[in-house]
Amino acid sequence: MPTSVIKKNSQASGVIGYVSLAAILLFVFIALPGVARASASSIAYGSDDSWAWATRATQREANQLALQKCNETTPKKDCALDRTKAIVRADGGGSIGLARSAVSLADARKSALANCGNTSCKVLYEITKSGFYSLAQSEKDKEEGQNYYLMYAVSNSDEADKEAIERCTNLTAQKCKVIWSGAIAGHISSHPRQ
Repeated sequence: MPTSVIKKNSQASGVIGYVSLAAILLFVFIALPGVARASASSIAYGSDDSWAWATRATQREANQLALQKCNETTPKKDCALDRTKAIVRADGGGSIGLARSAVSLADARKSALANCGNTSCKVLYEITKSGFYSLAQSEKDKEEGQNYYLMYAVSNSDEADKEAIERCTNLTAQKCKVIWSGAIAGHISSHPRQ
């Protein structure tokens, strides 16, 4: 008999736990729709250095909101979406080549190798993962030159910038700044990459 009472109590508390969790998730879904349902990222830039980013359930919604928010901040109303498809880094012989392309991974690869400018350059990494990205660059060091740190597949543009700067600074012990940021369209994973 006590066993059945324990089962009833544990089932009741389990139901209360599920109801509470469902209520919390419903609150997040209603109160923060951009966060609760976000799975696509977009960023738009204007000619006067204005920009805005958005995440939404679909790529179309994210694109529309990023353009709307960007055009609200610029009198020119000339914002355009970032169409980055790939980011590539090539290293070799003391040279570094970085490239991003709105055309294709092959185009980014070709540009990175050309930017590297050394016959011994090889592709170090290729990024096509969806989400926001930020590339931070350190101040020039007499011995090592400049260093870079890339955060990618992040669900928040501001977070990508912040993390890239912090990690670049921690890695190099120098002041760093974001030199590229944008978004690769598509479904965002839940874990940022670096």
